[in-house]
Amino acid sequence: MRGQPVVDLKLVAESRPPDGLTLAVGAGTCGLSVGAGNVLAALEAEIARRGLAARVVAGGCNGLCWAAPVVTVLRHDGSHHIATRVAADRVTALLDAALSGQLDHDPDVQRFLSGQRRELIDRCGVTDPGDIDDAIRRGSYAVLANALAAGKPERVIETVKTAGLRGRGGAYFQAAVKWDGARRAQGRPKYLIVNGEEGEPGIFKDRHLMEGDPHRLIEGALLAAHAAGASRIILYIHGEAHLSALRLGGAAWWTALGLELAPRLEIAVNPTDARRLGCDEGVRLRVVSRRGELTGYAHVTEAVRPGAIFVPFVKLNKSAANFLTNSAHDPSSKIPEYKVCAVRLETVH
Repeated sequence: MRGQPVVDLKLVAESRPPDGLTLAVGAGTCGLSVGAGNVLAALEAEIARRGLAARVVAGGCNGLCWAAPVVTVLRHDGSHHIATRVAADRVTALLDAALSGQLDHDPDVQRFLSGQRRELIDRCGVTDPGDIDDAIRRGSYAVLANALAAGKPERVIETVKTAGLRGRGGAYFQAAVKWDGARRAQGRPKYLIVNGEEGEPGIFKDRHLMEGDPHRLIEGALLAAHAAGASRIILYIHGEAHLSALRLGGAAWWTALGLELAPRLEIAVNPTDARRLGCDEGVRLRVVSRRGELTGYAHVTEAVRPGAIFVPFVKLNKSAANFLTNSAHDPSSKIPEYKVCAVRLETVH
């Protein structure tokens, strides 16, 4: 990381949030399936019609899936109110009540939230997943900035070890042991994989974070990579989790710009072809087909055979494998599948 991220983060964190009301619609996968998109559009239209100094946010789910669509009314003083089962035709009444301070409290919501101490999803449903400034004002990246300023990855590992943090998978493995092992391992480059596959049937635990507070996840990934000595992070998301990919990918891009990181599209090239091209690891390459072209960076590996390259189905700076092949999806799963086409590979000077 370059620049002065701690100073920059403090400037944003201490900046004044937008004036007026903020209405955060629970527009996660669960909310959208029961009409949150219509509520979002109706709120935006009514606020524009009235000329109100209010902001509408397409947020994530705050855990009240059973009461969706949910709208959280946030005031400038930090207070908030949760309206449940909001329909598009109730938007006018909701705004009237919000402006007059006469919003009713749902007893079911109060019972559900009472006694809870939220850690991971406390910002889901109120923060704007697409606004990095909003995330920073709510505390994102402060821990990462302090860790980078200290410049001692071993201290991060020791802190995690003392906390007893364990993985949330079936193995329940100690995170500090895993990170320390990765740091001590030989070989470069080192990768950190964020597994958003959610392969277990009926399990959507990761989507709440990816859709509702992606910057928290990205900060954790950057902190883990810093501690483990990884120079590259891959965000792996299930092919059907389109909203997760959209919000997490967008957040990653804004984080890269704001914290002066460099997201890279890697093009896997066999060593034989790399020697023929005169390129080494990390050299910029252009791939051209009859349909389009993209640029990326060489990753020299035996994983691909001579005469072939591999480009993943990721989208960074409008570059994706589909730009070279076609936009077709598997007819059953509706997700991209491996595609093959003839291409020309050249170095970019």
